[in-house]
Amino acid sequence: MMFGRLLIFSHRLVPAATAALWLAAPALAQFPLSPPATKYAYVANAADAISVIDTTTDTLLFTNTLIFSDNGTPFPPFAGPSGVAVNANVALLSFLNPAPTARTDLNNMALIAPLSPLAQAFVPFGTGASTTLSVASPDNNYFYVVGIDSAENTSILQIQTVGVLLVKQTYSINAVIGMAVSPDGSTLYVARINTTQITIVDTATGYQTTFDPGVYVYQLAAAPDGRTLYGAVGFAQNGFQGIVAMDLVAMTTTFHPVPPVNSGGSIIPLQMVENGDGSRLFVSDYYQNAIYVINTTTSPSWTTATISLPSTPLTATSQIALSNDNKKLYVVSNQQNAASLLAFDTTTLDQVASIPLPTTFPSPSGGITATSGGNFLGIAIPTPVAPPPPVTVTPSPDTLYANQSVTLTAGSLQPADTVTWSLAQGALGSLTNLIGAMTTYTAPALVPVFQGAPVTATVTNPALITRTATANIELEPAIVVSVVPQAPVLNPLYPGQSQALTATVANASTTEAVTWSIPAGAPGTITTGFNPQTGVSTCTFTYSGPPVTKTTQVVVTATSQVDNTTAGTYTLTLSPPVAVNVTPGSGTIASGGSQQFTAQVLNTTNTALTWTASAGSLSANAGSPVTWTAPTVTSATQATITATSVFDNTKSGTATFQVSAAMTAITCEPTGDAAPSVADVQLIINEALGTAPPMHALTGGGTVTVGDIQTVVNAVLGLGCTA
Repeated sequence: MMFGRLLIFSHRLVPAATAALWLAAPALAQFPLSPPATKYAYVANAADAISVIDTTTDTLLFTNTLIFSDNGTPFPPFAGPSGVAVNANVALLSFLNPAPTARTDLNNMALIAPLSPLAQAFVPFGTGASTTLSVASPDNNYFYVVGIDSAENTSILQIQTVGVLLVKQTYSINAVIGMAVSPDGSTLYVARINTTQITIVDTATGYQTTFDPGVYVYQLAAAPDGRTLYGAVGFAQNGFQGIVAMDLVAMTTTFHPVPPVNSGGSIIPLQMVENGDGSRLFVSDYYQNAIYVINTTTSPSWTTATISLPSTPLTATSQIALSNDNKKLYVVSNQQNAASLLAFDTTTLDQVASIPLPTTFPSPSGGITATSGGNFLGIAIPTPVAPPPPVTVTPSPDTLYANQSVTLTAGSLQPADTVTWSLAQGALGSLTNLIGAMTTYTAPALVPVFQGAPVTATVTNPALITRTATANIELEPAIVVSVVPQAPVLNPLYPGQSQALTATVANASTTEAVTWSIPAGAPGTITTGFNPQTGVSTCTFTYSGPPVTKTTQVVVTATSQVDNTTAGTYTLTLSPPVAVNVTPGSGTIASGGSQQFTAQVLNTTNTALTWTASAGSLSANAGSPVTWTAPTVTSATQATITATSVFDNTKSGTATFQVSAAMTAITCEPTGDAAPSVADVQLIINEALGTAPPMHALTGGGTVTVGDIQTVVNAVLGLGCTA
């Protein structure tokens, strides 16, 4: 039975719950690895060993031989890894060779080994499985490993390398020869043996589609634009070998020939990497013992430079990897009974370092020394992944008062992030949600003093990276707005009058200013002001416009500009104008006659009056009632009597009277005169009455003398004769 093993060296300890079996750590000297892990290169050896190289100094740090034991009892090592992959979290070795052991309980397991400390553990992998190719996703979250079961069927395993290490998905794809992952990690591209079709896998759902470039592709590399896929083509298919660029959006292909080192020979692409921006491709040639450096930016055709490797006969093919700054290309040079890691400057293509690799590995348990014969089978360097951006919480800072709320939002989140909200211990208030991108904080009903209520968003992701951000919420005692009138206080207000008001604000955090307002349609206007030095706001209400017809109240409101739900008010009372009614308001009176008047003052509680008369005399100058004596006149006269409000001396009431002239005695003539005519009699009557009545005849017969008529008239009028 074929036994497949997957060995992962991790930069953090794997939780014990993930391991089916823990194995003893090798008692070897270790070089302390510290971040960033991306400075190290990992080289796999056929003798179950892994070498770690510092790419900044191009020095071999250490080589560790893998050992396998059960309760401290070693058993024979397995023979040779088939490749290596690495990301910023763990390093992975895949194995193809049969297991030279009778231990059946180790079958179907994947070996996990954190780098520091070098503990090892097995995790279930698959029935009769062995593994070959492996690649790391650019996001450092997954490995994709080709597994082969006992029936020689292949599948690709998606292995989660953050949090819990496990086989997350399996994609059934046969005859895999090359793999690449899209820059965003969402798509896996697979080249297969004996078919020109490229299988495209949605890594989340496992859904598969295909794209056919029309040639057999051996190795793949995904361009950073997310739409271009490079395929390395060998064996001079239809006269072509080189790179096929596949536009997976436009569904087109472009062929770029690569001339082999030996003219007329075939290229066998072993490995292909791109330099991060898609401008250059590096292809290792199994058959020509060379590295092709292809410039994808030249037009109309790409240019190719060649790095020739040592000509000593190889015992295995060469693997390549780019340093993370893309300045050096590392090549594993496998020579007869010797091995080295060569470094080339990617600009000049000159060799800049040769790092010897060990070929014999003493057993840590004191057993037989393993010899690889220089057979190193893979190299990998972790791809740096930019740390997630700092988490933000908005709004922050914020100021709240009692019972107010604010919705907080965590920003700069990644798709796999989980947000947990917490309120500082002892802080007042409450949160609606404890998990999710948003939560609502509500201040308590009572805030006795100024205090803080920090709300923290803690963000975690599958890579176990924790980020936090805090919203600094300040709780303030309730704002109190007080409005008082300035002296003099007028209550009520009469048309044209004004009342000045003052507003003060307590507990406002930023400004003590207020916004003044009166109801729409109120019969008045306001003028406002604010003194920032004293924090005092002022308002003057002026009673203007058509006066009210009955007592009316107007509420003047001062609203805090910090909290528009908090306001103070002052109620003004508006009165109709003061009025004075005099009774009676008009009449006729005889000269020297008298008349009593009363007066009523309306729309004020102050009913005091003063009286004046244009003619005649008054019994009193104040109060009500009063008696007016008409003047003595000899001709008809009009007199005005005025009552004036003491409260508002601009308001008064009047009475207008007509005064008749006083009667005087008519000189009587002796009787016996000649008989008067009718006209004479009428004139006498008119003179006596002071009128001009229409002419009318006298009745009664007889002769009437002028003296008789005078005497009668005087008697009627109560007058005596003057003679």
